[in-house]
Amino acid sequence: MRDQVRFLRTKLLAAGVIAGLAAVCATAARIATAAGSSSQAPSGVRDDARAQAETVRTIRSAGVAMYSWWIDQPSAGSPKSRGMIGQPGDGAANPQQVYLTEIAQTSYTSLAKLLVPLYIQKLPERDGWGNPLEYRLNLASPNAISQMSIRSPGRDGKFSCVTCVVGAFPSSDYDHDIVWADGFFVQWPN
Repeated sequence: MRDQVRFLRTKLLAAGVIAGLAAVCATAARIATAAGSSSQAPSGVRDDARAQAETVRTIRSAGVAMYSWWIDQPSAGSPKSRGMIGQPGDGAANPQQVYLTEIAQTSYTSLAKLLVPLYIQKLPERDGWGNPLEYRLNLASPNAISQMSIRSPGRDGKFSCVTCVVGAFPSSDYDHDIVWADGFFVQWPN
């Protein structure tokens, strides 16, 4: 019975995650296409657009690995009961803000020990600009509202939000934090 519940839970989660990731993939593809085909844009802008698209891809793959690990934990509870099935900002299912300070920061080394090689071959350490990614994972309370997050400081290397408002930002704002939490992008390039 437990295996059937886990299978159904994973299937439900996959449907929600895939829907959310499809929107992010489309945005990343649009950014990458614009960066590669924009011969009139200065090379620095094209490089920044590529770095931004790479950061979105990097965070997405690390996020899927973290979320998959969390689902496999016996004490995790169901994603639906925790309000994690849905889309970012859709009211009751997901908050309009994410409070990163509620999630304990986790070292790259500690997280890599949990995820590699079963959930991801190599955990990304840096974003597309070469800045360290910030990982957070709530190991102490597996049923907390906010469980995990990944954040890139953007091109400038400075984290700018602790309370992150859910929503897209202009893709030309390369210094903006890119934030993923609990299965969805919280702040992402439009």
